[in-house]
Amino acid sequence: MVRMVAGIAFLGLMGMTISGISKEDARWDKADGKVLLIKRECTFNVVETDGISGKKKHSVEQDSCNATDEFADMRGDEDRSRNIAGKAKISVEYKAVNGSTELAAFELTGRDDAFYTIRKGDKVSLKVSKAEPQTVRLN
Repeated sequence: MVRMVAGIAFLGLMGMTISGISKEDARWDKADGKVLLIKRECTFNVVETDGISGKKKHSVEQDSCNATDEFADMRGDEDRSRNIAGKAKISVEYKAVNGSTELAAFELTGRDDAFYTIRKGDKVSLKVSKAEPQTVRLN
């Protein structure tokens, strides 16, 4: 009796999981794309010291992530212990289901691994919204 109840519960969970996957797949198509443009903007904490009085001036600036060597150092670090505060807008072109070439864009943040690794010209696997073909995300 216990085995039968456990088996029925397991099958019920499998059914919910399979139906959840099929609902997700029903809203998105898979497509291969190519990165055309990346615009990364990072937030930097800047500390300037006056050479005469020694006073420190703190400010926060937004600039291209390539404005400092820190981004390049973190980009190559596979075992990152911290993230950069920033956003990247990635423009891609992809082949739609109907065979046409489409343009789209998506955003990443400093918490996404791809924020550090994705480069212009990279081939990427995408999910494309069936309802809004200009809405894409990494697969």
